[in-house]
Amino acid sequence: MSYKKRRDKLEIVGDILLSLSMGNSKPTSIMYGTGMSWKSLNEQLVKLVESGLVEAHESQNPLAKTKITYTITPNGEKILSDIGTLRGLI
Repeated sequence: MSYKKRRDKLEIVGDILLSLSMGNSKPTSIMYGTGMSWKSLNEQLVKLVESGLVEAHESQNPLAKTKITYTITPNGEKILSDIGTLRGLI
């Protein structure tokens, strides 16, 4: 029987930041890129925005399907680099 190990919070944050650094800015793209549920992703994005690792941008185009997009901040890039370093050490 094979199963996937549950990710810890650091792995989840790392996956979200990595997805953002690869150019995924729309919530649905981030969700598919990280393999997270919609609810969990939104909870994490709120925390990451509050901590200054991610910025949320509201669309000014009233016809846009996606109203909010996200980008990684310089602090988020640093944390992503630090997570990569930690993964390399483990």
